Amino acid sequence: MEHNSSRPLFLYLPFQNVHGPVQAPQKYIDKYSFIENKTRRTYAAMLDIVDEAIGNVTRSLEKAGLWDNTLFIFTTDNGGRPKSGGYNWPLRGQKGSLLEGGVRGVAFVHGPMLKKTGVKSKELLHSTDWYPTLINLAGGKVDNNPVPVDGFDVWETISTGKPSPRTEILLNIDLAPKEKRYRGMESIHPYYQGAAIRVADMKLLVSCPNSTWFKPPELYNKEMNSQVKGFIEVALYNITADPTEHNDLSQKLPDVVQNCKRDWSFTNVAP
Repeated sequence: MEHNSSRPLFLYLPFQNVHGPVQAPQKYIDKYSFIENKTRRTYAAMLDIVDEAIGNVTRSLEKAGLWDNTLFIFTTDNGGRPKSGGYNWPLRGQKGSLLEGGVRGVAFVHGPMLKKTGVKSKELLHSTDWYPTLINLAGGKVDNNPVPVDGFDVWETISTGKPSPRTEILLNIDLAPKEKRYRGMESIHPYYQGAAIRVADMKLLVSCPNSTWFKPPELYNKEMNSQVKGFIEVALYNITADPTEHNDLSQKLPDVVQNCKRDWSFTNVAP
């Protein structure tokens, strides 16, 4: 690996290994023989391989003399699927749902460009923010013509801990008449997902397929239902105080529900 230019080097590596189908070489599976559940055992092996692959990348950068000038970002894009070994406990829901188990992701950033290290950020960030953040960090300029980009430059939030410029996240906007909502409801990725928005601490869900809290087998002695039937017609959660989405505040705070809907800009088509 050689990079002699003074321009930043960007590498994007999508690790699809921890994804269906759930399978791994037997030598990796054998390392986790202490895990009783077969799916979880194989899933652990898949994670082991990801860890090994990332180690190969970092060692290559070190060998090429690039590591000390590298900004390393590791991020997920969605929650796991319990049937495939990925659990989001204690968060509610799974991949494909608009509950926190489906949409909340984790990430870490490492590199000499960070002004503060070893800190945890709880600010509101979204995957679309990576694009303008990295473009600006590399000395480029985001082109907002003819349509402005969705993301924000969140480097100061990541690097120094400043408040995020992002105050809301539109998680999904998929509204349909009631007679069309139930198509494909038994599938992992339903045809109809509903709508959800996060505004500061509050999260509003409208007509979303319902889901439960999935405990991993090592914490629960039998598999829980993969999908709770029915819909969440309207629910409001304070995600900061209640990240596991147990306490629906929609009846107590109807004004907040209406404010979130106004931010949605689809009040005229909402149920």
